[in-house]
Amino acid sequence: DNQQVFVPSTSEPTNPAETTQGSSVTSISEKINVNTATISELDQLPGIGPALAEEIIKHREAFGIFHEAADLLDVSGIGPAKLEKISELISFD
Repeated sequence: DNQQVFVPSTSEPTNPAETTQGSSVTSISEKINVNTATISELDQLPGIGPALAEEIIKHREAFGIFHEAADLLDVSGIGPAKLEKISELISFD
């Protein structure tokens, strides 16, 4: 049936903050401050591409800093599922 099952070896990352693209591994080692991050820094978050990173920055500039993760729900394109994916990877101070 052509079903493939991925079984990670002990040498492969299993942390959700690490993603594999091709042969390179990208890891977010420190939390990203959404109140000071650039587009390229926000783009490192899972599910946040350059366009959504730009929306976060536009919202921050228009309405002020974010105080908690729930504040990001006011950004067009961020819903509860996406917020859950990034909430452990972001900071606000």
